[in-house]
Amino acid sequence: MDKLFRKTVERHALFPRGARVLVGLSGGADSVALLTLLHGCRHALGVDVGAAHLDHGMRAESAGDAAFVSRFCASLGVPLWSGFENVPVRAKKAGGGLEEAARLARREFLEKVASENGFSHIALGHHRDDQAETFLHRLLRGAGASGLAAMAMRRGAYVRPLLHFSRRQILAYLAEEDLAYVEDASNDSLEFTRNRIRHQVLPLLHTFNPQIEEHLGRLCGRLAVEEDYWDAVVAQERERLAHRFEGGLWLDRGECLKLHPALRRSLIRGVLEELRGDLRGISSSHLESVDSLL
Repeated sequence: MDKLFRKTVERHALFPRGARVLVGLSGGADSVALLTLLHGCRHALGVDVGAAHLDHGMRAESAGDAAFVSRFCASLGVPLWSGFENVPVRAKKAGGGLEEAARLARREFLEKVASENGFSHIALGHHRDDQAETFLHRLLRGAGASGLAAMAMRRGAYVRPLLHFSRRQILAYLAEEDLAYVEDASNDSLEFTRNRIRHQVLPLLHTFNPQIEEHLGRLCGRLAVEEDYWDAVVAQERERLAHRFEGGLWLDRGECLKLHPALRRSLIRGVLEELRGDLRGISSSHLESVDSLL
């Protein structure tokens, strides 16, 4: 797997030589494999590697996970940055779910560590099975084509070198290398939507197609390529049609209505992202509503 991992990184040009890469390390199988593989080929790739671990304060065993991560990084000689945030308290204050609160807390922590310590890239351990779960999760929430493209191998500072590998491959690699990792008991809890997809929906889909994760991964890849194309087209149209002023912008309704509906909705989406800074909370139904107003 070491050779295949290196070829994947090089083929997709995930890291330029001289890059400093921060690995998000939970201590689970995926992130342990990612850090081990990346550390093993760091000289060949010409990159510098560090790790960051956030204790979410969601489980009694989380302190033990942090201790494991510390020992693991010390054994590799990899610098580690650790942090803590009480995610349940954060979720309660925000009035949202634990999954979303944990994701945002982790993202903020990783970006803070990267910014303060000169890391140009943040590597995450998502794999092909995660991609399939993300696709189904977004499908159930009514996402449009852009959302169904799911996770990109590279987007901004974030890189997912294991996205083309299956969990089975990762576990086989860990067993072969005799590498320990921690098990998160919350991954088995059916309280979380993603876990229900993993333990109930995907096994059912396997009875129809045993290669469902691989096929969904390829579908996400095709959608991502199309989204790259649309992003470029939308950027051109936004520059052509948008008239900016302090605090916002306006679009000519008549010019917008001349566009193909698919391009018009993508333009609306792009404008909203520019104005808000992100698209959290924005679904395809919102874009359709704005389009109907036009």
